[in-house]
Amino acid sequence: SAVAPEERTAVLECVLIELAADEVTFVATDRYRLAMRTVQPVEFSGAPARLLVPAAESSGLSRWVAAGEVVRLETRPGGAAIVRDGETHELTAVSGDYPAYGVILDGLTPPECRVVVNRTALRSALEGREVVAFDVEPGHLRLDGEVKLDVIGSGSTRIGFTASLLAAALDASVGPDVLLEICAPDRPVVVRSADQGTFTTLVMPVRLGG
Repeated sequence: SAVAPEERTAVLECVLIELAADEVTFVATDRYRLAMRTVQPVEFSGAPARLLVPAAESSGLSRWVAAGEVVRLETRPGGAAIVRDGETHELTAVSGDYPAYGVILDGLTPPECRVVVNRTALRSALEGREVVAFDVEPGHLRLDGEVKLDVIGSGSTRIGFTASLLAAALDASVGPDVLLEICAPDRPVVVRSADQGTFTTLVMPVRLGG
């Protein structure tokens, strides 16, 4: 079925929350990158649920949620509520067809290059750049032929990124290191927190000239 452009845009401004007994999944995308995180609930009751929440409503809750020992997420007619220490934040649900992120993940081919790099060092190297070229070789990664960073992993490749998109993926990651899984220069690159595999971001590369 056809989807109006304004409806598609509204959906992309939302966070998808999938609730199930074994895990809770959060997904966000803007066409150029896709971020997903799964967490295991300490308890679950009721039926599995799926809802879209405007990102603007949820973006300011991360620190508030992190400050609590136990947080409860309750689905309600027309939305949901996050409860912590007796305080409640209401979330409004939005109707719409969210991109089939599972199909995207399942369609990724095995990586030809897989390396772990220090997240802070890579983030700093992206400062002041617009499009950046990565040359990955055994033991190191060069950015624009200038900055050289140590890496651990396998494979060699050359690939380009919009620096701001990759920087945002690094900012959202946790831990000191990130894992980069590169399938091909024109395919989404998987960025994972090296010590927290439940947080994954896909970043689209860009074509390099020359």
